[in-house]
Amino acid sequence: MIDELIKYFISTAVITTGIVYIGKKIFDKSADFTLKKFEMELNKKYQKDERKLEELKKWTNPLLSSLNGLIGRLNNIVNEDGYKNLSNSSSEYEYYMPSTLYYLSQYLCYIQILREEINYEIFDDNKNESDFFQVLKKVNKSLRGKNNNFDRPLYSLEQREISELMMEINNKNSRVCKSYYSFHEKFETPEMREILKPLRNLFENIQKNDKKFNRLSLLLTALRELKKESENLLKK
Repeated sequence: MIDELIKYFISTAVITTGIVYIGKKIFDKSADFTLKKFEMELNKKYQKDERKLEELKKWTNPLLSSLNGLIGRLNNIVNEDGYKNLSNSSSEYEYYMPSTLYYLSQYLCYIQILREEINYEIFDDNKNESDFFQVLKKVNKSLRGKNNNFDRPLYSLEQREISELMMEINNKNSRVCKSYYSFHEKFETPEMREILKPLRNLFENIQKNDKKFNRLSLLLTALRELKKESENLLKK
């Protein structure tokens, strides 16, 4: 009887040990699989974040640079009596007019490239994307809109033509915007004068608080909002 009990307990112990061993192996494999899966997901997220950061830098850095230049110039025109320099009689006209047209042309150029090439992965969710493009529409509205507060609009196809005039291909086969030197070098050519004519119309003969002045004030406000949204993207 005792011998049988001993055999029983020994066999039970062996079976239990075997079950524990098998269970441990299964658990170890499961844990190892879970860990590898976690590492793969983590690596995938890291690569996505890296792509997003590179894409953000690709677009926000030149866009913010062009926004800073344009906002600074519009602020000078609207709030610091810089509009006087856009008069033919001003000693600053020969510098002030072409450089002002360049700032806005450069902005239109970068926006057009962004629209056509941007990877929407940079937006964390639909709200971020919606907020950014809503502000962008607000900028376009101040340029394109036509009502009692505005003079002649800058039409969408005119904006596009100006942006395409500003584009060139760099040594990496990417589209970029012309430098001020390249722009100014051809500023007085018949082709460029004709294409920039609608843009020049925005700035010529401005008087304090007239329709053109008020349009530029609205444009300045919208551009500041766009700059804020662009900076917010970099923070996320």
